[in-house]
Amino acid sequence: MDEYKIELSPSMMIFEREVVVELIAAVSGFGDRHWLQKNKPIPEHLLLFIEKIQDYRETALHTDSLEELLKIKFQASLVLEVLNKLYELHKI
Repeated sequence: MDEYKIELSPSMMIFEREVVVELIAAVSGFGDRHWLQKNKPIPEHLLLFIEKIQDYRETALHTDSLEELLKIKFQASLVLEVLNKLYELHKI
């Protein structure tokens, strides 16, 4: 099986990194908006996901690997989507 390698220009890599960091900020902001501002703790079953995504921030800021950035981007967007859906369904 052939392996393909995709490389981005430095400016596109910076853009992709910024997108990932913004997604991570959106996940963090979700917790802040829906619980912390209301002086309520973030539910334990959701806190794990939020903290895990927040832990990826430093990696996203310093990696030169497009593959690593795309993995983080996928996970962050998935967590944000799940949080939004749960909030809509249950007003968690």
